[in-house]
Amino acid sequence: LVEKLFDHIIMLGCGYSGQQLIDTLLKTGKSFVVVDHDPRVIDELTKKGVNAVFGDVHDEELFHILNVAKADMVISLLPKTIDNYPILEYISSLPVKQRPMYVASSEAGEEGFHLFHKGADYVTVKSALEADHINQVQRDVYNISASMPTTSSDHKHILSSRIPDKEYAQI
Repeated sequence: LVEKLFDHIIMLGCGYSGQQLIDTLLKTGKSFVVVDHDPRVIDELTKKGVNAVFGDVHDEELFHILNVAKADMVISLLPKTIDNYPILEYISSLPVKQRPMYVASSEAGEEGFHLFHKGADYVTVKSALEADHINQVQRDVYNISASMPTTSSDHKHILSSRIPDKEYAQI
């Protein structure tokens, strides 16, 4: 099934965040494949009918198996920033028109900037997202005015996108 994928989404890592994204990916109507290095995760996903592959993101052969050059998007939920580097290097070696959008998450802003430097298109910063969510809970619990900004202009939780004509919040 993986061999037939094109214009698809590849999700790297399927921990807690990945499990939450599965329903959304199913709703896109696009073909997708999940890659994880935990055989139990692969077995669980396969039983649910999800196209899942056991693999190591440091193995370039995996990129060919996943047909990365024909993918529409790669979503990385890898816990270590450096684990993104091999596939980002591979994607950078592809002709520009064959490069899928690369969406990643990082624990801190500096890691996010490293991912941008390596070629990621869009990066979220988990620690800032968490703080922003807690702020929202406090506003809800204590009835703090909705006109109060959710994020200060000096500390936003999503790094800017490198996608032309799209601007996202910047750290």
